[in-house]
Amino acid sequence: MLCNGVMMGRSGAALVATAAHAARVPVIVCCESYKFLERAQLDSNELNQLGNPDSVLTHREAAEFYHTPAAHRPDAQMTVLNLMYDMTPIEYITAVRCEFGIIPATSVPVIVREFHQDQMEQISFQDDAAAAAPAGPADP
Repeated sequence: MLCNGVMMGRSGAALVATAAHAARVPVIVCCESYKFLERAQLDSNELNQLGNPDSVLTHREAAEFYHTPAAHRPDAQMTVLNLMYDMTPIEYITAVRCEFGIIPATSVPVIVREFHQDQMEQISFQDDAAAAAPAGPADP
């Protein structure tokens, strides 16, 4: 879950959420809070991972595609991409289920901010404790 309430999930999740939204079926995302990110992303192309393009095509289709000379293809510049993730817009997400309970997607930035602040306080507390600890025994 990104800080703008958008879910970055496996490819196809956005399509399922869109169909569910059109059918007025609630979409509940299950996500642990350590996967809530401070970053916002507007499209699914940036920072996406590419899968094996052969897994998108059947064996016959792949053979036809790769063995046809590039000049005879409908588009000589065409390549096969297998994007691993897509973005589900916030308006298609009914709720997010995490260890804090069932929350609206708009509450993700609040949890990110509070969680980040708690982590910063713990780090500063550990640094203060280490600085206040007495040094080891002096050498004779």
